[in-house]
Amino acid sequence: HYSSVFEPADEVGGDYYDIMPLPDGSWLFCLTDVSGHGVPAAMTAAIVKSLLTVAVRRFTSPATILGQINRGLLGISPNGNFVTMALARFIPESRTLEFASAGHETGFLQRADGSIQELNSTGLVIGVSSAAEWDIREFHVRGAERLVLITDGVTEAFAPDQSLFGRSRVSDLLKELPGDSGSVSSLVQRLYSCVVDYRNGQRQQDDLTIVAVDFQLHSQPNRHG
Repeated sequence: HYSSVFEPADEVGGDYYDIMPLPDGSWLFCLTDVSGHGVPAAMTAAIVKSLLTVAVRRFTSPATILGQINRGLLGISPNGNFVTMALARFIPESRTLEFASAGHETGFLQRADGSIQELNSTGLVIGVSSAAEWDIREFHVRGAERLVLITDGVTEAFAPDQSLFGRSRVSDLLKELPGDSGSVSSLVQRLYSCVVDYRNGQRQQDDLTIVAVDFQLHSQPNRHG
């Protein structure tokens, strides 16, 4: 199961997420954040989506896919917006999760024992260098485990006193809601509500996206919520 919420700062935004089956039977989860927001960011996000669609026809490695998108974007728009992207590939047969991140906001893997593993960047942001490369982190996914990906519209949400929501509040919320305590859609809505409450009427400064995937029972994800 997976669930998501997307709230652009303007009518259109530069956050983009996708969940797609790959030809080898694995699944790819993508979350992208283009610098800025509004129409220019949305246009770059559309280009990134096209580049991703082409890349997954030939490649399955998250690091290789990032490289293809990076080179493609630099070729089209060498002085364009910078792009952060988190890619996670789930291989059902081996219950393996491969993760690579191009400068993206830290993600979280909620393990079956209740612990939280932070998924930090494994290389440069996209759009900086044609020679950039990315490391892959690999995890074995056991029972009730969840992947949570966010954009910095969550962690950089401002309270009226200008304090930031921050990463630790996300981690703390996940610890309060272990993987066997309700649906993944309720987790996403709870986190989103916490951010909105924290802003307390303050104007949203950046696009906000949350994507959560539940690996508990199903070998392939279904839309939920």
